[in-house]
Amino acid sequence: MRFSLGRRLWCRCHQRGDVGKGSPVVGFDSITSLIQTDYERLTARVAEVSASVAHLSDKELGLSPASLPADVGAYVFGFRKRGGAIDAKAREKLFRQIRPTGNELPGYVASSALGRVMEEAL
Repeated sequence: MRFSLGRRLWCRCHQRGDVGKGSPVVGFDSITSLIQTDYERLTARVAEVSASVAHLSDKELGLSPASLPADVGAYVFGFRKRGGAIDAKAREKLFRQIRPTGNELPGYVASSALGRVMEEAL
């Protein structure tokens, strides 16, 4: 979605007085919430896996990458090196990993208000 379309949706919601009443803005909030929840789940998993291999040296960890889970294994070494923090590059990769594909976001059900405003905005 381009900014101009998002701006038109936002303006249309305000013109109609739909903001806060099951409007598309609420739909965007739920999408953001679902993506944020997935991100937090993945970062917690990175921390959990990192703690489970804390007893290994960097060399031992580097020699056994296959022992790490495929979904978060690539982030464990950097997480350890940064003292338990996700850096900007890893954060971007994590968000790419959870990015919805094919217009499908598990757990999200589009509201009728969002569909109505999208049709009017186009």
